[in-house]
Amino acid sequence: MEASKLLTTCQLKINFLEMKTMTVALLKAQFSSVIEGLRKGEGVTIEYGRNHQKLGVIIPFDQYKPKKRKVGIFERKASYRIVGDFKIDTDEMLGL
Repeated sequence: MEASKLLTTCQLKINFLEMKTMTVALLKAQFSSVIEGLRKGEGVTIEYGRNHQKLGVIIPFDQYKPKKRKVGIFERKASYRIVGDFKIDTDEMLGL
């Protein structure tokens, strides 16, 4: 693993360990302070119920890394080509 990726992974784990933990009720009661924490780069783990089941994490957007989604079952198996004389207006395309 590259040193930069390893460092980033370690930083994310450290950030997760330092993250505040709140129940849903506390989150609702202190929502504005959670927003202020997000602006400072702090995240929050949300727990629910008597067993404190972890539901999710709220993190600042700059720490969010979306997963790459697969386009569909035909990704890289199908293709299309639009010929140069293809003409259709918006009404015809929408079936109006």
